[in-house]
Amino acid sequence: MSFAIVFAGQLEATQASDYTFTVSSRGSVKLYVDGTLVALSSTAHDAAASVRLEVGFHALRVEYGKTLEDGPPALRLAWAGPGWRSFTPP
Repeated sequence: MSFAIVFAGQLEATQASDYTFTVSSRGSVKLYVDGTLVALSSTAHDAAASVRLEVGFHALRVEYGKTLEDGPPALRLAWAGPGWRSFTPP
């Protein structure tokens, strides 16, 4: 058995700067920022990318796919930028 899910939202950058995004998963994951693929992992590993963001809102999209034969699902998205070291949404 396998499944796929998509999470979409927005991130507000309060300062123009480089932001680091990290996705960890058991399965395949793609991370898009403003429609651009910035991180890709097809195995159970972390993928990270640094992206320059200007002040304002930016679209985030995470596509996650998993076969349940490989163990329980797990997905984590975190980012770091000016003013915080790392943030993981609830």
